[in-house]
Amino acid sequence: MACGAYAIYAKQHGFTLAPPRYRRVEKLPFIPLDSEVEQLIAAMGLRTSTFLSVLKDTAARPLEAWNLKWSDIDFANSAVTIAPLKHSKPRRLKLSSRTVNQLGQLQRGSARIFGDGTLRTYQHFLRNFELARKDAAKRLGNPRLNAISFRNLHKLGLSSCGSRGFLDLKWRKVTGNPFETLLKQRLPKT
Repeated sequence: MACGAYAIYAKQHGFTLAPPRYRRVEKLPFIPLDSEVEQLIAAMGLRTSTFLSVLKDTAARPLEAWNLKWSDIDFANSAVTIAPLKHSKPRRLKLSSRTVNQLGQLQRGSARIFGDGTLRTYQHFLRNFELARKDAAKRLGNPRLNAISFRNLHKLGLSSCGSRGFLDLKWRKVTGNPFETLLKQRLPKT
């Protein structure tokens, strides 16, 4: 982007610019082990561990989980309704009994479960998680815990959906991807 702006500047002032060629370096995402995620959940406070459990159970995006309301939780059926984000579809997913118990222990002071829905409080929550994660990694002697983030838990949930990655229909359902019908048409019949 900056190169493009500089190329326009160079053209306006009568000199040429040979922009450098960029090549993206492909890198596999860090996907933590289940045992490491469990260690981290156990080392956190109730609110943070509940948030991590929701991310792990649902493969929701961090802001989707952050915006959850108490009305989105169905305690009787151990399910949660995820509101759409990034042009996805709303979806209803199962929660583990542990996550439902953790949600039941949280105080119900407002309509939202984890915060007030603002980006500022989410950033504050994220920073506190990063500090607590660093402390837990040091205490438990496991430096790999420092690499676990909210987005890693989203990817961990997606990686457990199937071996075909983004072509897997279950993955499409879990993420609420709106292109599910187009995908069904293009998948080979098995």
